[in-house]
Amino acid sequence: MRNLHDHAWRTRAECRGLPLWLFYGFDDGGRPDHTASCEQIALRICQRCPVAAECLDDELRHVNQYGIRGGMTAEERRSERRRRKRRARQVREVAA
Repeated sequence: MRNLHDHAWRTRAECRGLPLWLFYGFDDGGRPDHTASCEQIALRICQRCPVAAECLDDELRHVNQYGIRGGMTAEERRSERRRRKRRARQVREVAA
């Protein structure tokens, strides 16, 4: 089992060193900028990232309501979180 606090994977992230606004929907002045083009760029970067799965797992544990993380939008992550909770509940029910 992976150490939940081990973030060494971040050093291999494709987004490392890129501006945060690209992934979190803010322009350089800290103003909201939810342009579809930024979102699409961020998603393409995540698609080629070697640690996207680790990023998504980390995000699902910490619940950030904004931005692109692990190759998913905030809405997609909410759905994924619900799906994982349902699956875990089903596994527990079968094991009982």
